[in-house]
Amino acid sequence: MPTPADRGPGQPWRPGTPPPAIRPDLIIPTGRRKGRNPALASIYRALAEHEKRQAYPEAVAQAEADFATLRTG
Repeated sequence: MPTPADRGPGQPWRPGTPPPAIRPDLIIPTGRRKGRNPALASIYRALAEHEKRQAYPEAVAQAEADFATLRTG
């Protein structure tokens, strides 16, 4: 992620300076926010969930199986 030109090491982030764009080309395809960009927190949450699924595939599979068992009765 590039650092803004007016901000060097040890300089605080000034209020009013927009955070850098992470992925401006991401578009929400459905739902209330259709056609808009996701919030930064949503992007981080999705990345964290993906990382967990990659790190613990057997735990994810077990949790999905348990959930399916609970739903069917």
